[in-house]
Amino acid sequence: MRVFIRNKLYRYITISDSLSVIGDSIFYLALIAYASQLPDSIFAISIISLSETFPPFLAFWTGHIVDKTPDKYKAGADIATNLLRGIIYIVVATILYFQSGMIVVILISILNFISDLIGTYSDNLRFPIVYSIIPEEDMEESLAFSNISYYLFSFLAKASGGIVLLLFNSNFELLSLANSLTFLIAAVLMMKVYPSLKLKMSTKIDDGDSENDSESGIFASIKTLLSNKRIMSVIVPVALVNALVGCILPLVYIFFNNHSSKNYEVLISLVGGASVLGIVVGNAVAPKIMKELSIHKILITNLTFIAIITLILGFETSNIVILLAIFLLFLIEGFVSPKFTMFIMQNQDYNSLGVSSGAVNTILASVVPFHMFIVLSMMNIFGEAIAYSLVVLLSLAYVVYTFKMEKIK
Repeated sequence: MRVFIRNKLYRYITISDSLSVIGDSIFYLALIAYASQLPDSIFAISIISLSETFPPFLAFWTGHIVDKTPDKYKAGADIATNLLRGIIYIVVATILYFQSGMIVVILISILNFISDLIGTYSDNLRFPIVYSIIPEEDMEESLAFSNISYYLFSFLAKASGGIVLLLFNSNFELLSLANSLTFLIAAVLMMKVYPSLKLKMSTKIDDGDSENDSESGIFASIKTLLSNKRIMSVIVPVALVNALVGCILPLVYIFFNNHSSKNYEVLISLVGGASVLGIVVGNAVAPKIMKELSIHKILITNLTFIAIITLILGFETSNIVILLAIFLLFLIEGFVSPKFTMFIMQNQDYNSLGVSSGAVNTILASVVPFHMFIVLSMMNIFGEAIAYSLVVLLSLAYVVYTFKMEKIK
């Protein structure tokens, strides 16, 4: 908080990021709500959910582009990303105004994918920008505050998203314009501090020709990462757990659409709020209560809970039980995050940290679309029971695999 108050540049960047998070979070709920109103709602929700999984898969590629972007242009590139995303959602609003039905879901999913891909580039720009404006002694505090701000505003947006949808009377064109406005305001805020940011970035030494920036250096870093059995014994189980966790929310959205008579917009908003709140609380308490527990045991607990929550959906229990289960699932997911981040930081060469981190994120993201495609295809073709059974079986299989990986030192 001290860094946020004292450092004007950091304050503007944080506020800009928070606005983007709010707009993105509410508009995602709006898309799900729109899809739920279509005749083939399960297929529509599946398309939207899948489109959200691919941008993180390309994080390594966007991270590489960031590394290739000269430091003196990075602040300007960040402004450009917000402007581009603002324009994209104006186009989305136009499509919603003139068209309706499944074609709209497909077109908007493509545009939303492009926007999220630009967003991953913007996210990767953040580290070098923040690194240039924050003293080393304040770096840890600033990163912690940035994470808290992200999750806080994501929680507020998702928790209040249902109310916003009701206030807008589910006017999806207007919601798209509101999302566009958040990005345009974020761009204006960054423009206000652009001269100072450009000066700060220009004084940095451009490492664009370093070995790790070259193609050979990048692939060497990936090869080194993949050959490290200790690192992979953690990365692979985390990736598998993330993939199944990624399947849960679409399944819950579809469940509420098919089985609940309550207001759908409010329900999906509560689901989003419960998931983010669980992650926030999990991140906050993990260092205190999970210090002695291995990351593999936490992953096994998470997999067990994935199986339990899937069975809860299968038995069509009450909405309150489902929301509580969502909170607990993401609470455990929150336990994993700080331990995994620390593990990666401790087991990588600092000079290749950017490239290696991008490779790690790509590995984590690569299995999510595959799992989600299989599970949601089962849902669309064979129905809920088969999809739920598949998730339970995968959870149990991954428990056995994670037990084996824990033995690798």
